[in-house]
Amino acid sequence: MTEEKSPTTEDKDIQAKMAKFEEQRATKEKEMTKVVNFLMSTVGLKTHKAIMMQRSSVEFFRGVNFHIAVLQHGDKIMKMIPSFIEDGSLK
Repeated sequence: MTEEKSPTTEDKDIQAKMAKFEEQRATKEKEMTKVVNFLMSTVGLKTHKAIMMQRSSVEFFRGVNFHIAVLQHGDKIMKMIPSFIEDGSLK
């Protein structure tokens, strides 16, 4: 017979922190997806595909146009990512 232990206060705290982290991660992922879609569709940046470590492929922005586009549209991009500003990740 095995005895199941009830979760301790520390375990509950960890579970609460993990739930909050996952919620924030989902929010930030949605916001960054909006930014990437804006850069690709509205601004017109091109992506390139590459094979990473012979297993999986990745898509990436290439060239100086990326930096110029982000700087030119910085105000609009900052409005698209309010959760990063709220938690202090960006200033």
